[in-house]
Amino acid sequence: MGSSERKAAGQVPGRSEELTDAIRSRDGTTIRYTRRGSGAPLLLIHGTNADHTVWSGVVPMLEKHFTVFAMVRRGQPGSEHGDSYRIDCEIDDIAALADASGGEPVNILGHSFGAICALEAAHRIPRVRSLALYEPPIPTYPDAYFSRDMIKTVRRLLAEHKSEAAIEAFYTKAIRVPRGELAMMRSRPAWITRVKDARVILRELEVVAHYELKPERFQDWRVPTLLLLGGDSSRPYRATIAKLNAILPGSTIAVLDGQRHAAMTSAPASFAREILAFIQGCPLGPNERVAQSGV
Repeated sequence: MGSSERKAAGQVPGRSEELTDAIRSRDGTTIRYTRRGSGAPLLLIHGTNADHTVWSGVVPMLEKHFTVFAMVRRGQPGSEHGDSYRIDCEIDDIAALADASGGEPVNILGHSFGAICALEAAHRIPRVRSLALYEPPIPTYPDAYFSRDMIKTVRRLLAEHKSEAAIEAFYTKAIRVPRGELAMMRSRPAWITRVKDARVILRELEVVAHYELKPERFQDWRVPTLLLLGGDSSRPYRATIAKLNAILPGSTIAVLDGQRHAAMTSAPASFAREILAFIQGCPLGPNERVAQSGV
């Protein structure tokens, strides 16, 4: 990308990390990202109602070993929404980022909804060397993560132009954030931006509600896969990780002791060590290298 396009990427208001690069996805939607470090490419895919800054605590450690591409998924501040939405658009975005990273196989790390996108991308695009999934909210039993009524509530609140109430419903009923923690979140500058982008939450909730994990799709799975689970995470996440482990041949589970759904911010050093150990343990292609120094 030329220097003028890099300038156009700009900096997202209220964010501490400049979005230095941009790509165009298959449908023409602009997707922005940061690029740091050197080495084999590592793509970071964030979850719902978040952005690239969720990885800020781990990128300084990971960039010592990889070229780290932290994207802003479509619809989040910095990237465009696109004219329409389906999960295939997210896969196209990740594929475009993989193409932008160069010709060698990529490593992909996805968190929460971003982990669902990462799983689908690794299933459909070539050149994926390894995959790490941190608690994708794939339902394994009815109302595992949220009820259908909760989606109706969010849809109604958005129709009534009550975006902040919709965000609060998402965090308290789907993410199960304690009220005290929610109050802290509301006091931060990023909250205003979160509220403005509330409509993105609804479409991602609807994807989760209709997502089915079909074992037959993964019978020929060959991508080395790490399944990350917080040691204190709730039953739905434990059930999902167990099912993925049973379905994905050769997958392994890493439990992050004392953590829940945000270990990359609450325990960044431990989180980065798990990622580094996993990728360094994967077989290298003929032209690949991963730095072996410690975190």
